[in-house]
Amino acid sequence: MQGGKTVDEQILAQLRSLDPGVRRNAIVVLGRSLESEALAPLEVVYRTDPNPELRALALKAIQYIEQNQQVSLPSPSQAVDVSPDAARRAKQAFSQALDAHIAGDQSRAQKELSYALSINPYLAEDEMFINLAGQVMNATPTPSKQPQSSARKTVSRMLLVIALLVLVILIIWFVESGLLARYKLAYQAWRLKEDVHYLANGQEYYLLIPNGDPPPDGWAVVVAMHGYGGDGLSALNADFFTIANEERAIIILPTFADYDDDDNTISQSNIGLQNNLSAILDTVAREYPVNSRGAVLYGFSRGGMFATEYFSNHSNRVYAIVAEAAPQVIVPPGGAYIRPCVFLYGENDGLQNYTYSNIQQWKTLGFPVIYEIVPGAGHQVTPRGMAWVRAMVQQVHAG
Repeated sequence: MQGGKTVDEQILAQLRSLDPGVRRNAIVVLGRSLESEALAPLEVVYRTDPNPELRALALKAIQYIEQNQQVSLPSPSQAVDVSPDAARRAKQAFSQALDAHIAGDQSRAQKELSYALSINPYLAEDEMFINLAGQVMNATPTPSKQPQSSARKTVSRMLLVIALLVLVILIIWFVESGLLARYKLAYQAWRLKEDVHYLANGQEYYLLIPNGDPPPDGWAVVVAMHGYGGDGLSALNADFFTIANEERAIIILPTFADYDDDDNTISQSNIGLQNNLSAILDTVAREYPVNSRGAVLYGFSRGGMFATEYFSNHSNRVYAIVAEAAPQVIVPPGGAYIRPCVFLYGENDGLQNYTYSNIQQWKTLGFPVIYEIVPGAGHQVTPRGMAWVRAMVQQVHAG
């Protein structure tokens, strides 16, 4: 006797399949199982299946199990003693089957109906029981948990892919819009500000030191000078970080605040600032191994004019000048060291109209002057200016 085992839930679910072939296979499997637990669901099929051939097959399966187990599901014609407690439990199981059917859980509904019928065989002739059993058997099977899980996983993967695509788009926009460069520059400027340097007289300056070890000939030195009313950090831009690390150069950013102007002559009022710059160069040379060929001076606007002022008095300490948008260009005295000089103006700046004659005097004195007008630019720092700074630093290392 095979009784005592639990009927496979998947087989019970197949009894509710829309495919008659699947239901037929389930009836055969239940009949061959010889399980007494299979009698109640087979009884439901026998009473409610819309296919007469399958109803007949279910009856044969019931008879086959009864013959082999010597047990049977009592029929109402037999005297069956159903206790009040059994009747109550059967009614409760019927109610739970109804709730499960309404909730769409046909597998549980079928299980509860089978249990109710097994403890109260008289339900086989109860009209409400037969109607509910028919609805349960003919209902669309509840999808299995695995497809639901697969569907959820598919949706989750799709959402993850969409989220990643959105993230990539945001990153590309963040980079191409220049926001990344601006945030990076702001962060690096903040770090520099936390490490400000001072001379003994209070002169302020900032240092941008390259990563790694110095080259054999020492770090090149670039002095970047701001425009009128600015400070050392206002001369900082992202190109100086790449020049420092890629071209092996220390970038000095002094704060000169308000320059004193004296048009076309060497400004004696700025002698103090010139001396401060010399002191900064001396301090950096003591603290770091620097190249002995002199500093590359870059100045924007009033800083460009100051670069020519400093060169006029200290040409021996300068390797090259890159002056961008300078409002005036101071002509050096005779005997100054001949050094490369680059003067740049934006096409829409207009200041070049006031400095052209002085720049021509530099040429007359024998200086290798490069004079360049940047198309479309105004009074601004341009990529061409940074490119010339890089080129001059490369010449410092080339010797």
